[in-house]
Amino acid sequence: MFEAIPSYYSHARSWREPDGIVMGITGWSSATFNAAIVRDSAVLSPERIDTISDVFIRAGVNFTIQVADPRPSPACAELLHSEGFSEVLCDPMMRFEGALPATALNPGLLIQRVLSQHDIDIYYQIVAEGFDLPPVIEDFVAVMLKMTECRHVIAWLNGAPVGAGTLVECAGVAGIYNVATVPDARDQGVATAVMHALHHYALADGYSGTALASSVMGLPLYRKLGYKDDGYQIVYALSE
Repeated sequence: MFEAIPSYYSHARSWREPDGIVMGITGWSSATFNAAIVRDSAVLSPERIDTISDVFIRAGVNFTIQVADPRPSPACAELLHSEGFSEVLCDPMMRFEGALPATALNPGLLIQRVLSQHDIDIYYQIVAEGFDLPPVIEDFVAVMLKMTECRHVIAWLNGAPVGAGTLVECAGVAGIYNVATVPDARDQGVATAVMHALHHYALADGYSGTALASSVMGLPLYRKLGYKDDGYQIVYALSE
């Protein structure tokens, strides 16, 4: 995602370091969107953490170091703590390969693609309400809505827009993002229907399955659908 954003947001930059770390700078105020993405924590050392930090300090942005690891407490955790970083997020990464198991979907639901500006406005309102989005996330959602790598859907229940979600196809991975249901429509199968639609799109596009980072709220649904744990995304920020 970080590598795709600069094509749609002129202030953003992203590049891959020789040791495999992906660096992304959007300039947005949330440290989550100015990050070093580390897939192999063995490359981290006190000196390497300093060079990573210097890049973001020179850019004048808050930043995070985001580690992908099979364990919720990676081997580099103690090192990052000693360098002044604290864990601010630990989301399970999950995958499902093949077709999702057949399930009875709410017959009152209709899933439609986001195609017009009117659809975009509805999508954004659902995601903002479903996640109670802070203003600092608005820019990220706005960029996602422009990306050709993304496919967005809206769920309608009895004629009312009640859910949304996004499929992102980047770098050989089909990822699911922003699966949201407005509070008044929860527990009516909205997110289940959205997940089935997005996963089906990925299979139709030639992907073997889909991946996602689960929130605490979404974890029971994804496990019910059969998604399997595939490690963790652990986010570290400088302690205040």
